[in-house]
Amino acid sequence: MNMQLAKLTAAVDAQNAANQIANDLFPKMREAFRPFVGKKILKADGSLTQAVQNAIARIFPDNKVARVFRSQGRYHLGFRVSVSRNYSEHSCLYKEAGVVVGMMDGGGILDKIYEENLSLRTDFRVEEIQAARELVRVKRNELSRAEGELMGFGEHDN
Repeated sequence: MNMQLAKLTAAVDAQNAANQIANDLFPKMREAFRPFVGKKILKADGSLTQAVQNAIARIFPDNKVARVFRSQGRYHLGFRVSVSRNYSEHSCLYKEAGVVVGMMDGGGILDKIYEENLSLRTDFRVEEIQAARELVRVKRNELSRAEGELMGFGEHDN
């Protein structure tokens, strides 16, 4: 397998894995944060309060498959799931999936928990990505030719 294909294969596998972990983690995080709606969950330094840390500690994956980080934001409560995959003896890549659990008031108080389930796609295929990339290449070339035909006129008459 050539390096480009190996890298794409690893990227597809990592993205599917990150999305699956995020999909699985979301309902657990939603329930862990539910008791904190209307309460201050962030300390002055922006970190989670000890009570929140204790509540969520048991739900994060305790393995080497993924790492979970809190997204810093004043108005959202979000997390990033990061998964790495090797594609050669000395090279790896990382893919991430985002999970937004709720809304914050901007002052550290959790306003709302999102109830709708997360459904990130977990079935990407290498062939599908290759085909989409080829379509983008073809369409860019078509766009470039069309823009050339408009040379001197532009897209709009102002």
